[in-house]
Amino acid sequence: MKCAMLVDVDHGRVSPKRCTSRTSSVGQHCYLSCSPGYRVVGNPVRTCQTSGLWSPETTSPYCEKDSLKPFIQCPSDVQVDLAPHMSSAYVRLPQPKANVDWFSSPSG
Repeated sequence: MKCAMLVDVDHGRVSPKRCTSRTSSVGQHCYLSCSPGYRVVGNPVRTCQTSGLWSPETTSPYCEKDSLKPFIQCPSDVQVDLAPHMSSAYVRLPQPKANVDWFSSPSG
């Protein structure tokens, strides 16, 4: 049993490329990622099922314009007293609060 080719998504990319260029075998996973400035709506992972249908069988995921404005809130000031005769100290700063992914590379 095979699943039909997935269609390309506006402002996004389905990978691996074979998911949109030919039928897929049972168990094949296909992933949707969106262009910068867009976000995935729905489940970005589709899997070819033994029924020949893609799972999940709900509405196909798509990319929509990301309307969230970046937000960042810096932590409060940190003050550290040095021990007598010390010229430096190890200071651990808390991560700022934000609505961005800290682990992805910025692009523009």
